[in-house]
Amino acid sequence: SILGALGVDGRALEPLRLLGLAEYLESVEQSRRAVTSATVSMPILLRLVEGIASFRGEIADVRHKIDPSGDVADNASPALFSIRDRLRRQKTKLRATLDAFLRDRDTSKYLQEQVVTDRNGRRVLMVRAEHRGAIAGIVHGSSGSGASLFLEPLATVEINNDIVALEEQEAEEVRRILLELTDAFRRRPEDLERTIEIATELDVVQARARFS
Repeated sequence: SILGALGVDGRALEPLRLLGLAEYLESVEQSRRAVTSATVSMPILLRLVEGIASFRGEIADVRHKIDPSGDVADNASPALFSIRDRLRRQKTKLRATLDAFLRDRDTSKYLQEQVVTDRNGRRVLMVRAEHRGAIAGIVHGSSGSGASLFLEPLATVEINNDIVALEEQEAEEVRRILLELTDAFRRRPEDLERTIEIATELDVVQARARFS
């Protein structure tokens, strides 16, 4: 399925699939090293593994840019590092601004609950419906009962806008990085096909040896 995805130009592999491909190709490389460094003579296997292509550079790049959990690392590119740094700072600023509404006696009395919640990707307060005009802001709907309104204070609108824009930039940069990593393998179809064919043959040889 990974090879099938590589056959589609412009399609980026998901992070865990890139890690899986890197680990698989590394295992083939380890098999090649085991054969070539063996102290006993294995001419048939030696001839077989000679055709295995090395993907060390591509594997190292994947491991550098993708965490074992499947997350694209902050330092995968300078642009991503900068975007995420700004995003963290804006989220901290947003949280502090909203917390101020929760703590302030003049505004907290109008809240249905002392919590910050999410509405359509925007961080909002839950204001009692009868106090709609008590806090200036934009209403993003109401609760099922209609007793609460999801209100985005005017003081946080620009911060929320920045966060939404930065999250879009982050998603685009992550996609660019994944596509770049994917294309590094995609550019070597013959090497991939040959290496996988040899790996298959090695598995067949091992199966024969174990069966015997």
